[in-house]
Amino acid sequence: MCSQKFLDYVYKYPVRIKSIFLPTMREDVISKFRETLGEKFAAQGHQLYTWYKCAGGHVYAINNCGEPQEKGKCFCGGEIGGIKHTLSQGNRRLDSYKIF
Repeated sequence: MCSQKFLDYVYKYPVRIKSIFLPTMREDVISKFRETLGEKFAAQGHQLYTWYKCAGGHVYAINNCGEPQEKGKCFCGGEIGGIKHTLSQGNRRLDSYKIF
């Protein structure tokens, strides 16, 4: 399908393309985390999540005060978290991704 035909199809049948993955589009991992964790932990009284990335670029969240208290392993093998509010080397905070 040429690009013009595809765009016509998208315009005419937007509902049909809802489940199509387009390789040029990045997956919105943060929204998935928000949706899953927000519902699950809000019921348990947790209010704040602070978002971080490991050295490999994978996103993870810390709840309660939002500061690292222990170290863990990312699925990529990298270290995540930290000790006494100090992040492990290579991790970084994503300040714009706090959820309530």
